[in-house]
Amino acid sequence: MRNVLSNAIKFTPPGGDVSVSVRDANDRLAVEVSDTGIGIPAESQSEIFKEYVQLGNPERDRQKGLGLDLSIVRRLCDLLKIDFELKSAQSSGTSFTFNLPKSTRQDLDDCSAPDRFAALRIGVLVIDDERAIIDSMSIVLSDWGCEVFCAQSAEEATGLITTLDLSPDVIIADMRLRGDSTGLSVISDIRALVKKDIPAMIMTGNVDGLGDHKLPSHSILLAKPVEAATLYRELKNLRSIEHSVSVEKPAEVHPGSIAG
Repeated sequence: MRNVLSNAIKFTPPGGDVSVSVRDANDRLAVEVSDTGIGIPAESQSEIFKEYVQLGNPERDRQKGLGLDLSIVRRLCDLLKIDFELKSAQSSGTSFTFNLPKSTRQDLDDCSAPDRFAALRIGVLVIDDERAIIDSMSIVLSDWGCEVFCAQSAEEATGLITTLDLSPDVIIADMRLRGDSTGLSVISDIRALVKKDIPAMIMTGNVDGLGDHKLPSHSILLAKPVEAATLYRELKNLRSIEHSVSVEKPAEVHPGSIAG
């Protein structure tokens, strides 16, 4: 649903409409996402479910995404055995309908539950060159009571440290950043600037992890995508050592992990 909604918003021009509706279809619920956007030509409707296919992006601009959204939708629907239907025509909008079996579970009398995530109340610097990831991380971390600072490059991150005299409690950095920068190098630069071995979390979508690089001290490596519960738990672990790692010079890089 998130991927389909994202596409609907992305390809619907200003003044258009995006709607979500649910209707009863006997033993199923039909959930429909429709838009009045640019539509998909009939001859291209089978192609859009292939990985890295992006209509209207021949230059392969990463700012427009990677072309994985609808391939993920197809794979998840296949895995979960969910029937879905696509209706679209060029310049006439698009609709996706997911046919979901009705649940047989009964509602509980008391659906209240204690807050799953207690406030963390720490300052977190997030470094990632993907704007969407920066935005989503900001929302999640702020909801957990964190003060969030964001940067899309190593230069932006060190600029924040210098300009704001910032010393975050935790750094979260993507392994691959713009140019030749890596999460490892920017963490090292920031630690040198603040003269403190700030606990760090390095995220990567690379199946090889860090490759030939070694994990710095007081840091952990997480593979994307990271579940909220995992992110929260590891942030608590990192916070617990934050006050015991001050140094007078950049930390020497060596293997280490504090994963809980």
